[in-house]
Amino acid sequence: MGETRVRHSLSFPLCGLVMSAFPILTGCASTNAGAKPGAESMTLLAEQPATSPLPPDVELAPLKQSNTAERRLFIQEGKNAGATIIETWKKEGDRYTLSRRLESSNEPIEEHTFALDKQKGLVVESSIDYVHGVKVEFSPKLVAAPAAGLAPGIAFKQSPAIRLPTIKNPSKIRERGTSVREVTYLGDQTVRFRGVTWEAHHCREVVTNDLKSAKATRTTDRWIVDGVGLVAERYEEKVTALGLPIESTVRALVLLPEGK
Repeated sequence: MGETRVRHSLSFPLCGLVMSAFPILTGCASTNAGAKPGAESMTLLAEQPATSPLPPDVELAPLKQSNTAERRLFIQEGKNAGATIIETWKKEGDRYTLSRRLESSNEPIEEHTFALDKQKGLVVESSIDYVHGVKVEFSPKLVAAPAAGLAPGIAFKQSPAIRLPTIKNPSKIRERGTSVREVTYLGDQTVRFRGVTWEAHHCREVVTNDLKSAKATRTTDRWIVDGVGLVAERYEEKVTALGLPIESTVRALVLLPEGK
């Protein structure tokens, strides 16, 4: 099988739609100026067709053995390339919380809470962007993965309304608009990084957020492993205002194997 070297960026687990609203808030053009690619890149082998649906709880694997878990993600490219993100998972009752921060800081970057609903699937209960000081609210609530699982090759589509109240004053709405989200289970693929090989499920999510001040489209590829959860993400995002490009962002994250 042939190999593809990934030299560009990777998004956030379960909720690429959630995060794609945030860059609009900066109000300035950017192409990740000053960011340098990480010294290492992951390797992908040729993709194989998927044969069965991807369960909605596959990304909750870090909490299968315990109510808490901590993982380290290497920023392969984009802002803070070469740095490490600490990802913390917690389970309380039927709620699952994911938070992230840079290893060099105690300040959180983001936090998301999910509920596993037997009828709907994995539902996003709340999301917070600490960097920009906003919450992200969807109506109806966003379903990260349907209860029946993601069928191979068939897009799961949603079109919720979105609004961004500030953390300090929830009655103040920073932005509002609509979102269109499509996520597809593309197939299975071998991922290699730092001498470790994973047999992963490859999903692609395309999200367009049409807000008052701008429009953002983010394409996210995620590689998820049974019993492990997310092992790599890649996203590219483009933001336009009045039809003109104002921001372009790429980012890549790869799970750091234990002891590596």
